[in-house]
Amino acid sequence: PRCERVDCLPLESTSMETIRHLFLDQVLPRLLGHRGNLILHASAVEVADRAGIAFVGESGWGKSTLASSFKGENVRFVTDDCLKFKLADGNLTGVSAYHGSRMWEDSIEALYPDGVATSSVSHYSNKRRILAKEQESVDKTVFNSVFFLVDPKAVQRDKVVIEPLQGSAVIMELIRRSFLLDVKNVP
Repeated sequence: PRCERVDCLPLESTSMETIRHLFLDQVLPRLLGHRGNLILHASAVEVADRAGIAFVGESGWGKSTLASSFKGENVRFVTDDCLKFKLADGNLTGVSAYHGSRMWEDSIEALYPDGVATSSVSHYSNKRRILAKEQESVDKTVFNSVFFLVDPKAVQRDKVVIEPLQGSAVIMELIRRSFLLDVKNVP
């Protein structure tokens, strides 16, 4: 209940990639959230002057691909899937849980036509983990923009729509896209 220790008892056939994936992308975000941190299911980049842009949404909605598409000389990758937010000196700052990203092979081929080093994410997924130097994360970023993505199946693919959210709608989206852990104290 105090989230001070994680025990892992994998089957012999479970790969280390799968254990790493489950710990980084499922266990760690929920533990950090349980400790009182705001942990969003988000991918993010840092552009000029430590200004961050976060993309928040469900798995498979394109967060990692969108953040990775910003790669360039003046852009740094912040995080994939686990963004820790906090308010510091009147600024919304974010810190990565780990660097690197996970994407489907067609996205990797489109964004890295000259190739990039990847590894398996898990035994049950065809996603690949990118091991690129350009995916090294930064320590702390001030976020000026947070975009809440919608289910790509629910929108027209030929147009981009950006709609500002206000007040309680922002709070509800933050809660909906947070990593929450419901721990029961079981003797």
